[in-house]
Amino acid sequence: MAREIPLDPALLDRFAAVEPESHPLAEQIADLVEALPEMDRAVVECLIWGRMTKVETAAMLGVSRSYVHKIWRRAIAKLRQEDLWDAD
Repeated sequence: MAREIPLDPALLDRFAAVEPESHPLAEQIADLVEALPEMDRAVVECLIWGRMTKVETAAMLGVSRSYVHKIWRRAIAKLRQEDLWDAD
């Protein structure tokens, strides 16, 4: 049975840190994040757009801080594989 991730969309202003027009890759990055598995996406959204700490993220998702760290590293590695920074 799939576990529902208890995220309140009001906490996550998707472009609070980076406005789409201020960074040429913002939309591509958002699309890549959307394609991540649900838990990975939840962690990235909490840490980046929600500006939460790993401890806050862990509490919200009901997992340990070390698990959040593991998911964060996995998600970032997957996003880096896309090699957006070399795209022109």
